Amino acid sequence: MRKATGAFALLSAAGIALACVVAPGTAQAADTTQMLRLYNQYTGEHLFTAKQDEYDYLGSIGWTQENDAWLAPASGDEVYRLYNPYSGDHHYTKDAEEYKNLGSIGWKKEGVAWHSDTAKSVPIYRLYNPYVQFATHHYTASWEEVTSLEELGWEYEGEAWYGLKDDEPAKPAETINGKKVAQVSAGAYAAAAITEDGALWMWGDDFSSTPEKVADDVATVSVGTINYAFVKKDGSLWTWGGNFRGELGNGTTSSVDAPAKVMDGVSSVACGYMHTLVLKTDGSVWAMGDNQYGQLGNGTFTDSTKPVKVMDGAVAIAACGSHSAAVKSDGTLWTWGNNYNGQLGNGDTTGANSATPAQVLDNVASVSLGTAHSGAVTKDGTLYMWGSAGFGQVGVRPDNPLVPFFAPVKVMDGVKSVSLGDQHTAALKTDGTLWMWGDNQYGQLGDGTSGNASVTPKKVMDGVASVDLGDFTAAVKTDGSLWTWGLNEDGQLGDGTTTNRNVPTQISSAQ
Repeated sequence: MRKATGAFALLSAAGIALACVVAPGTAQAADTTQMLRLYNQYTGEHLFTAKQDEYDYLGSIGWTQENDAWLAPASGDEVYRLYNPYSGDHHYTKDAEEYKNLGSIGWKKEGVAWHSDTAKSVPIYRLYNPYVQFATHHYTASWEEVTSLEELGWEYEGEAWYGLKDDEPAKPAETINGKKVAQVSAGAYAAAAITEDGALWMWGDDFSSTPEKVADDVATVSVGTINYAFVKKDGSLWTWGGNFRGELGNGTTSSVDAPAKVMDGVSSVACGYMHTLVLKTDGSVWAMGDNQYGQLGNGTFTDSTKPVKVMDGAVAIAACGSHSAAVKSDGTLWTWGNNYNGQLGNGDTTGANSATPAQVLDNVASVSLGTAHSGAVTKDGTLYMWGSAGFGQVGVRPDNPLVPFFAPVKVMDGVKSVSLGDQHTAALKTDGTLWMWGDNQYGQLGDGTSGNASVTPKKVMDGVASVDLGDFTAAVKTDGSLWTWGLNEDGQLGDGTTTNRNVPTQISSAQ
């Protein structure tokens, strides 16, 4: 045991007894309860609670939900909770005398938080941060976290109380494995999947390196560069993440750590770099966020922190980088926004941006946008592409790789859908085969190599139901299994590592 320092020493000097030296009392049989952990980015405070409704409420007002902390017995010694109204810090103790003394000097006594196992099976460690005035204490069952915080200057204060015995069965964490995936969305640094039961799972930057459950009753999801959005089955739109230009549509430019409801009556959503498109159930298209290139499509170049109406009569939308697109019910394709690399496909070789939608193609079934290139599939299964071609991502060999395609060019037939990433492309054919081309720096083409870009479409796998691209690739097979490959520095492949993969790697099985 290390010597207690910092706040422990100060409390001892003040005559306040310490939780970690109290003799245990008589314990009852230990029923288990799940301890939940949250983090307040504005104060630096961690909070632990056994109350699901408190966990959900704090998450809804901006606390970061860090999921399960540990399993604690629900009977045994009482663990008291206090709140310091002057610093915003929470504190926990088994010692009734410490609880009383802290209450006498102004701490708010919040009663018994839960009960601790007196058999001293799993220690909960306590640390003190001497460098801050707010949220000075932290508790954890992880010794690795103790070591990491000590390296940052936190002072280890010993064992505060104890949790579930090692030999007692822990509640298994719910995983995506064994669930059939219905939809996948890949962003720049993170990804998401919706399983057939409507559960939303996310991984990568801002999440863990394996899928973690975020929400239920979800119909569709879109992962942007720094922001996230999903539509629930009841038609409500929820957004969170980065909000530097108002892309969350909540009327502010303040980032949000947990999903928050924005509007109702929504059919689908598409996240770009720092702008978002929304398709409502009545066919109207709305946009919010960054508009410096006209990507909101409302005839201005002014950002909007709230949704602004773009057009009516749409059945599909797409957003990426700083340009946007929509397919109308009559099959016409319309694009707007940044056109520096010809990504609007309107034939304007000057690269002039457009703040209003312009028609590009007819008879279109679906559209997808990359950072600086675009693609559409017509109702007869023909794939057309245009925009930046320097990495072969258009799929047609250019006369000069530095010159983009300013108008659509035919790439292949027999295509069901197309998905575009940063600088690579994937086409899902009607026979279920997946074909890819473009940039391959991180193995995102899935052909077993890395670093060699390809202008020629290469077959990657069979039996594919859907695919989505960011800076990496994610695909769902017809059996509902999830596969990823490519860049993984932020854990966006969901395989529990940060190792890049140049071949498809199975993340979950529906079996």
